[in-house]
This record gives sequence, structure tokens and C-alpha cells, in this order.
Amino acid sequence: MAAVTIKYFLLGNIPQNDQLLGTKSFDNIDEVLIPVSQMRKKKIPPFFFTMKFSGVQNFRWKVEFFLGISKNVWGVWVTAKNTSGDIYLSETLAQSGRRSAGQITRKGTIVIVEYGHIYQALNFKNNSLSNSDIYPCSNQEGEMHKRRPAILVSCDTWGAKVVPITSVEPEGFTVNNSVFELETKSTENISEFTFGNKSFALCDMIQSVSYNRILPPLERLGQGKTRQYLRSQSYPRNISRNDLTALEKGLLTAIGLVNLQKTKDKLFDQTQIDKGIIDGLTKTNDSVSQEVEQLRSRYAVLKRLYQASVSGTSDQRVETEVDEWLQLGFDD
Repeated sequence: MAAVTIKYFLLGNIPQNDQLLGTKSFDNIDEVLIPVSQMRKKKIPPFFFTMKFSGVQNFRWKVEFFLGISKNVWGVWVTAKNTSGDIYLSETLAQSGRRSAGQITRKGTIVIVEYGHIYQALNFKNNSLSNSDIYPCSNQEGEMHKRRPAILVSCDTWGAKVVPITSVEPEGFTVNNSVFELETKSTENISEFTFGNKSFALCDMIQSVSYNRILPPLERLGQGKTRQYLRSQSYPRNISRNDLTALEKGLLTAIGLVNLQKTKDKLFDQTQIDKGIIDGLTKTNDSVSQEVEQLRSRYAVLKRLYQASVSGTSDQRVETEVDEWLQLGFDD
């Protein structure tokens, strides 16, 4: 088989201004994975990849389009993606000397995650594109992909567990308790969320990711007309209290333990009822105790008066006479 070449071009304003960045050549290889941003009859989200070209400082690229140039020659046209403000969580931890993100973030923190992209397979023999389902080493259909917001659930020295967020309403959303819609207060003034669009947290797609994939969201600075955004390494953005409750419910549903929460809520309600009963009994007991103390005081006074009026009367005799009166029903 003849050698096949894939050329990477920096897209210019006009075709004559396109800049050749680099070339890949393949010998005795029938099929390779390539980044594709558009396919006929199929919607593909924006595709970004990392590649270091000689003499070029930028290394992150957005794929604009892909097409055949001539026999056995294909082209990938890209534009540069500015990454100057991208500081990943692994870098933040290294700079601060910390090992776990738990010292910076907490449950419910909004982060941005690089999930990777789903490549397409280019077959050189028949010049066709197809799904990469025979390449399990790469991201597959049905798996979370591309750069997107997520909610941090927990973390340790190895990485973090995150719940991805999507702007596309999932099928069966109204009956699927493992998915919930975020409140506006959780997403407002974050560049990665489009104002007015809905956002859904997919608890059933919770995933462990490396700190090398996590970075802060672009948060708007100030409330004026100027729209400036910054990635804060302190990770200050967290979901609302209501969304945090929904996250707990969603995670329990995702792992089949939603009944555990129902049982917990039921026990809590019963505990509150029992607490009310105990508080009532405690008040009654306090009242009775006060009455008993008053009766004891009155009894002590009466006993001293009785003993004074009847000379030689002992405490035992007084107790006996009181018992006799009570038995005769004269205590009312």
C-alpha cells in the first residue's frame, strides 16, 4: 500500500493564507484515528486536541474541518486555542504543596473537566470515515466527552469523583431521579454556562478523573458592563444548598440506594415526633416535681405544728396517722 499523509494547516482568512503546521506519514497502515469536527448526517461537538508543532508556541487546537486533498493525502484545518489562563488543579496543588484537592475544594464545587474527545476512524483503503468502536483505548460513544462543567463529589490523593453537567435535557428527565436541573444561582456568571439555558447534572455518569483534567471555571469579574472572566485557583464556586440536596438524592438513586434516603427521612420525622413527646413529658415531670416539693414543704410545716401541739409525738407516729387519714379518704 502507498504511503498516506495527513497534513495539519492553521486556517487563514483566505485559503492562500493557510499555514502548514506539520505532516504525519503512514506506511503499511490501513486505518488511523483522526480528530473530526463535522460528519455528514451526524452532529459532532467542537473537537480540541493537543499537539506540539516545531517552531509554534501554541499547542492546543480546535478542529475546523477535515477533508481529502488528493490521492492518499488528507488535511486537518485548525485554529489556535488560547490556553494562557488554563491552570489545572494538579498545577495548583503542586504550587501550594498540597496533595489532595480536599484542602482547596469541597463537595459541590463547580469545576471544568477535560473528558477527552471521541475520534473517528479513517480507512485509507476505501477513503471512508466510521465510528471508533473497535478502538476501546479511546473515548467511545455513550461515554462523557469534551470539556464541560462538572460537580466535584469527593477527592483523595489520586484524583476526584465528579458528576458531569450537560445543557441537553436527558431522556426521561422528569422521571429519572439520578438527574436534576441546576438552579440559576449555581451557574450564573460562569462563562461555561450560557445564560438562559438549562443545565442538568448527570449523577448516573459519576466518574473518577485525574487532577490533570480539572481546572476552575471562568468566573465573571464584577457586575458592570465589562465582561471579564478569570479562572480562580481557590475554586470559590459551589452549587446552591437546594442543588446540594438534589445531588445527594441523585447519587443515592444512581447506585440504587434511594430507599435508604427515604428511610432516613422517615426516621428523622419520627425522631422529631418522639422529641416533641419527650419534651412534653419532661415539662410535665418538671411541673409534678415542683408540686411534690411544695407538698413536702407544706407537710414538713404541718408535721412540726402537729408535734408541737401533741407533746412527745414522734415522726413515726405522725407518719402512721397520715397513712390512716389517707386510707380513710380524708386526703381530699
